[in-house]
Amino acid sequence: MTCDPDRGLLRITLSGFFTVDDVAAYEAARVLHVSRLRCPIGQHLTLADVTGLDIQTQDVVAAFTRVVGDPRYRPRRLAVVVPHTLTRIQAMRAVDGPGVRVFRSVAEAEDWLLSDPEAETAA
Repeated sequence: MTCDPDRGLLRITLSGFFTVDDVAAYEAARVLHVSRLRCPIGQHLTLADVTGLDIQTQDVVAAFTRVVGDPRYRPRRLAVVVPHTLTRIQAMRAVDGPGVRVFRSVAEAEDWLLSDPEAETAA
């Protein structure tokens, strides 16, 4: 996990298989990194690359859903990069909501995150 304070951007890369304890460690790291951004909480952007993430157990998906849904740290925009349909379905179950989009490449996700949201709604 890295942050770009100038852009208010949090970059997350998740891979492998998680336990509920791993999700708790992820949550602590996310709180720390969001605090380093130069924008108000909730106004930041997040790019989550989960292309290396294995299919997770239901308890881990539930834990991620709780963490990602925490309104104190929910980003203004969340771009999730997923490799295939099954991961996409599981990811959308965990993060679905306003300001969330799923992409197949990091470049597409970043372009959307850094685009002007006003221009997007006018189109």
